[in-house]
Amino acid sequence: MLGDLVELLYLIPGILLGLTIHEFSHALAAYKLGDNTPKLAGRLTLNPLAHLDLMGTIFLFLFKFGWGKPVPIDPRNFEDPRKGSIIVSLAGPGSNLILAFLLMGVVVYISPVLAFKTGIFIYTILKYTVVINLVLFIFNLLPIPPLDGGQVLINLIPPDKDNIIIFLRKYGILLLIGVLVVPGFFGFNPVSFILMPIIHVIERFWVYVFGLL
Repeated sequence: MLGDLVELLYLIPGILLGLTIHEFSHALAAYKLGDNTPKLAGRLTLNPLAHLDLMGTIFLFLFKFGWGKPVPIDPRNFEDPRKGSIIVSLAGPGSNLILAFLLMGVVVYISPVLAFKTGIFIYTILKYTVVINLVLFIFNLLPIPPLDGGQVLINLIPPDKDNIIIFLRKYGILLLIGVLVVPGFFGFNPVSFILMPIIHVIERFWVYVFGLL
């Protein structure tokens, strides 16, 4: 129990920062492309309370899987609705990747001077935050609605294939649950199988690049 509480303390800053940046970036991208809907909905803000979904946050802490409050947009306000929707969808995970890279730099830079207890605590929070943002980046790009990658896929499908689009919109959430839950009954976690190797590659790459600076 104590170990779980300590881990929770490490997770909270990363989860709040990651979800806030993710949803804010969706809102900012839509606003810059001409859609005022996110601003009117109060989502053009870095206040975490505006972006947290109660149930999604509870699930994130309890089951390491959750979601933020979706940002409302109206693609009709974009000059090119399909292209605009793709840009808005990619803005969220893209912001998580940028944030993760910036924090990796901080972690690598300050790690040699963090030998005291408070420093180790800060260092651990930063590392958790990096991993959380990398997970948000990779996971959200999976091409399954309602994830961002699923929204990109829908907007890439030709309009005359509307039967595929309707199917994805209707059953995407069931497909996602299937990917997350069903393999667990057989002792296999496909999400971790996909995520962890990519995360390790990105971390090693950044440490290498930062070491050359």
